[in-house]
Amino acid sequence: MTGLEYRAWKFGPVPVQVMQEWDDAEPDLAAAISIQPVKVIDYVRDTVVPRVPFDDSHFTRRDLRIIDELVAQYRDTYSPTMIDVTHAENGAWAKIWQDGAGMNEAIPYPLGLDDDRPSRGAILEIAGEYEAIRKTHRAEP
Repeated sequence: MTGLEYRAWKFGPVPVQVMQEWDDAEPDLAAAISIQPVKVIDYVRDTVVPRVPFDDSHFTRRDLRIIDELVAQYRDTYSPTMIDVTHAENGAWAKIWQDGAGMNEAIPYPLGLDDDRPSRGAILEIAGEYEAIRKTHRAEP
């Protein structure tokens, strides 16, 4: 949905572009959220605190449906369970990570889709079209 490239890092799949902005937010992001450290038992984790109300005009209906589905699925899920999801045996990250041999390697989008998923072909076709559009826009002066 984001069109971002994920890379295999030690602690899981990472959209590097988001991590870079997380560390050094552009003015528009800094105006919309703040990142606050919160102590959780014996460690500190970053929490996103909104500064402005959510604006769904930046998303398509499809995007909003996917967001709603993910929220419903993972709303009450804590980090350890999410780590299990992203580090699944034979999952996309594990196939690239391979005990560190694939450190910082790109995780191809098709690896994130189950081979037996009924809509796999349609999803890959749409993803290919989306990528072609992105390349066209990047090529424009």
